[in-house]
Amino acid sequence: MDESPEPVRVLRGVLAVRPATYDRIEARRPKSTRVERLDDALRRFSVFAFSAIMHLLALLLLAEFVYLAVPVIEETFISAQLQRPHPTPDPPAPDAGELPMKDQVKAERAAEAPKVAERPAPPRPVPAAVVGGGAPDIPSRPEPVGVLETASDFRESDLRELSGLGLFEGRGPAGRRNAVGRYGGNEASEAAVELGLRWLAAHQSDDGRWSTGQFVSKCPTGDPCGTFHTKGGYDSGVTGLALLAFLGAGYTHREGAHQETVSRVIEWLKARQDSRGFFFDSSVPKAQGGMYGHGVCMFALGEACAMTGDESLKPILERAVKATEAAQQPGGGWYYTADPRDRGTEFTLSVWQIMGLMAAKKAGVPVGEATISRAKDFVRTSTDLSGGVFYTHQSAITAGSTGAGAFARCMLGMTDGGWVEKGLAYMDRQPDLQPSLQRQQQWEYLYSWYYRTLAGFQLQGRQWRDWNRTLRPFLVSTQHTIGHPAGSWSKIDYANAGTVYSTSMCILMLETYYRYPVVASVGAAEASAVAEIDEPMTAEEERRARMARPATPEDAARRVERERTDARAKVRSAKPEDRYIGARKLAELGDKESAPDMIAAAEKERGPLRAAHLLFIGRLKSEQAIPFLVGQLDDADENTRAAAMNALLRTTGVYIAEIEGWKRWFEDWKRRPAAPK
Repeated sequence: MDESPEPVRVLRGVLAVRPATYDRIEARRPKSTRVERLDDALRRFSVFAFSAIMHLLALLLLAEFVYLAVPVIEETFISAQLQRPHPTPDPPAPDAGELPMKDQVKAERAAEAPKVAERPAPPRPVPAAVVGGGAPDIPSRPEPVGVLETASDFRESDLRELSGLGLFEGRGPAGRRNAVGRYGGNEASEAAVELGLRWLAAHQSDDGRWSTGQFVSKCPTGDPCGTFHTKGGYDSGVTGLALLAFLGAGYTHREGAHQETVSRVIEWLKARQDSRGFFFDSSVPKAQGGMYGHGVCMFALGEACAMTGDESLKPILERAVKATEAAQQPGGGWYYTADPRDRGTEFTLSVWQIMGLMAAKKAGVPVGEATISRAKDFVRTSTDLSGGVFYTHQSAITAGSTGAGAFARCMLGMTDGGWVEKGLAYMDRQPDLQPSLQRQQQWEYLYSWYYRTLAGFQLQGRQWRDWNRTLRPFLVSTQHTIGHPAGSWSKIDYANAGTVYSTSMCILMLETYYRYPVVASVGAAEASAVAEIDEPMTAEEERRARMARPATPEDAARRVERERTDARAKVRSAKPEDRYIGARKLAELGDKESAPDMIAAAEKERGPLRAAHLLFIGRLKSEQAIPFLVGQLDDADENTRAAAMNALLRTTGVYIAEIEGWKRWFEDWKRRPAAPK
């Protein structure tokens, strides 16, 4: 602009300059009257006044709510105290910084000692005569209850009080049916177990083991079932897990549908044991998967011996127990190697040794009390006041070690003081622990779920029910059900841990309903049951259950009727893709009654899509469609005309090569006498 700027004067001199044009623009603006300015001020004041009044009312309502809620809160506390006829609870634990670890162990032991002395030992269950997959099919009916709610504190004497057949009597056919119906399983979960075991049996190596690298030799050429390791250091561990999966369903080397499979793996384990008693070559320093595999194998052989009473397995277990006791570190735990001078410990590895020792003890093999006592000290000193468990004493808390610690306490009878509950509560606070396919490089998730499932089942209550409602359908829906991989779980094989490993772990989790009895209710025979309506299966679980259920003519008829109803609904849809799918299905079913609907759907299409519908109509072989098909012979689209002639050929069985010939045939067809009804 070419105008000369004019200074703008204020109290302290020239503040800024502006073109003279601004003054001319302002001079042309209409000046607001006094009434207008007053109206604008009142309008603004009314907005602020309304806001202030509303905030004041909100504060008054909040104060009134707090005043009225105080008696309700007090009443809740009083009711909770009156409904719990237990001794005065222990004072709350101090913060993590107030109690040293050694003092925590002493305090926990002191709190446990009088409670154990005051409680009488529970009656031992009567062992079943026969346990396993070969047990007689006794008619049984599951009790119509939901999830058990613990009516009193979790007892001190838990899984350790059950021994021999009494611990495993739920694994027979009748026991499995009862436990599945009672604790939250269903037809689909049992079908997944059986299909998974068949996959394992089909991928067992010729020498009896399961190889992390060679199981794919049982797969079709170029089509392996998931991922695998080429190293053989983990064969002992995955072989022990697979054996536990067969035993968990009641199949042993003495009876059951998989008797030969289990016999072969037990023979391989016998040959695998070295001169010191380990199920790996303990002369190799830091052997890969060494002590891990040893604990798992000892655990599996202990269960096989306890379930069958096979005396030939006891010498194997005795050597394994002595080897494990010799490898125990001074702190009570175990390390990757068999040398106790390494002075290191790893918690989850140590829990496998504990479970192996307890399984051997249940089979009648002596285990030193000093070994168990040091193992208890190790569990205590590894547990944080929050309930979490340290992976090592020098590392952080992990979900896997926390779950392992919770179940180890169940096995060792260390269930007083609420530490099992604290451990599970700690795991539930980890948002990433929920089952999901969106995982990256974390094989530990399966590990964490496994222990979370075992310990949660022992605790029962709503914590178990909520976890089971999430995990069971997730596992069922992620199992392969088609082709050679059917029965395996490679979809959740996080970080390529191996398909044998992931499949064995998923089977074991789905067997939780009957692997071990719910000993939380031993201390409360009058345990109350939450009245729950049986929750329906998911759509995927229903599909799996139908696949596993022997088909009857009635089942087939119901399936066809469901498919017909669904296809008729689709062919009437406003979506072209739905109409196409519905017409194709009706053509497969040969549903002649749906011819009018299929004709109406074809009339809505153009070009190749209409031609496809005409071919579907021809497969019905319905005379109702003949007039419509003849009418399509005049369509401008060549594909439509060809499809109409093809459909007429299918419907009538008459071959005519020209359109005019079909039209003459149609005129003759209309004049034919009607068929008698």
